[in-house]
Amino acid sequence: MQHEYVFFFRELPAILLQHPNLRRRYREIAAKRVGQFQQLLVQLSRVGLVVAEPERDFFERFALLLWHQCNSALSLLPPEESALAQAESMLYTLLLPLLTESGRTLLRSAGLA
Repeated sequence: MQHEYVFFFRELPAILLQHPNLRRRYREIAAKRVGQFQQLLVQLSRVGLVVAEPERDFFERFALLLWHQCNSALSLLPPEESALAQAESMLYTLLLPLLTESGRTLLRSAGLA
C-alpha cells in the first residue's frame, strides 16, 4: 500500500506549503516527535547504549535528522525491496556512529544488526 501512495511522501512538502492549517498541525506533530526522539537519545545515553551528547543541543539536531529521515524514507524505497528492512537498514546506518559497544552488542543479540 505504501508504494501505491508513494506520491504522497514525495509531494508532502508541496502539500504543506499549499495548506497553512495542515502545515501548522504538521509542525506541531513534528515538534512533539522530535522531542520524543531527543528524550530517547538522552535515555539511551544514560544507560550507556549511545555515546554521551558530544556537544550542546546535538541530540536535538540529531532527533530532527531522524524525523526527516523517517518522513522521507518511504518516498525513496524501491518497490522490489522490503520497506521495513530498508527503513531499518537506513536507521541503523544513521545510529551506528552514536552506538556504544554495549548498544551494538544489544542490537546484534536482538538480530537487528
